[in-house]
Amino acid sequence: MSQEPLTLEGMEKSAFSLFERPTTGPLSILALALFAVVTVACASPYAHLLTTQQPSAADLVGVYVYRLHSLPDLDFKRLPGGTPRLELRADGTFAARNLPRNGFASTTFTSVASPIGRWTIQTTGSVETWRGLKEVWGIGFGGLDVLDPVSLSGDAPPYGIIAQFDDPDLGYVLMLRRER
Repeated sequence: MSQEPLTLEGMEKSAFSLFERPTTGPLSILALALFAVVTVACASPYAHLLTTQQPSAADLVGVYVYRLHSLPDLDFKRLPGGTPRLELRADGTFAARNLPRNGFASTTFTSVASPIGRWTIQTTGSVETWRGLKEVWGIGFGGLDVLDPVSLSGDAPPYGIIAQFDDPDLGYVLMLRRER
């Protein structure tokens, strides 16, 4: 029994023959659809709300109050002081009440903080849009251990605030809306 010697040319042909098959069958269409669903699902569920045009400081000045959160272990009824509140002042200072501690590293909260300090407009990351990658705008609080930085939501004033926790793909957020 004699076998033909294995050549590099023969290996190339067998290795790439998979890619020479037609790709219009039902299995290929199903695989493409599954890929599209998985690709779309790999983004923050709130990405479409994020602000991608730089706002003016005057448009951000005001009082922001609790709107909603999706954090499994956060119950403001168990924490002293009630729901979060954030005041951004025209002179660049802020005062906050009952912001969850731990920043972005965890979704388990046992205490809140009521810091005061200075705020600035800054980029907080980027988001992929149909027009390409866009910067996301938000507010920085000088490196505090609570909600620093946070992203803005909305295309125009009044803007909202979205603080994302842990992996943004998980959808853990605290949202504040502008009251006045």
